Amino acid sequence: MSQKLSKGNFRHLKNLEFRIPKQYMKAALERKNALDKIQEQTFQQLARNEIKVNQQETLYEVREEEYSDNNEYLPFGQVFYQGRLTELKFKYDFTKGELSDRLKHAIQYKEGEDAPWTHKMKILGLE
Repeated sequence: MSQKLSKGNFRHLKNLEFRIPKQYMKAALERKNALDKIQEQTFQQLARNEIKVNQQETLYEVREEEYSDNNEYLPFGQVFYQGRLTELKFKYDFTKGELSDRLKHAIQYKEGEDAPWTHKMKILGLE
């Protein structure tokens, strides 16, 4: 089934020229134009731009310091955060290493047996 390829089969590939996609050319031109604009600016304009950036950073830092402690507090100084109530609800219902009665019923677990996934873990060498 294998055929030897002759040189004539690849003739059309030699004529194709590599062309950079238009989107890459456009991006390169935009980058070049941006660099040209920066180079055209005078020293004073560059200094002003740096000062503006510094002012924005300091304003951000001041605002961050001012509103850094925006947590809501419950009585006795406990911090309130989203999901706190659900966390408290499940805190005592579930403990590590114990299966709930509902899960035992769902997987048809019998007392004294290993959980179904422990057998697979032993095979994989994870236990």
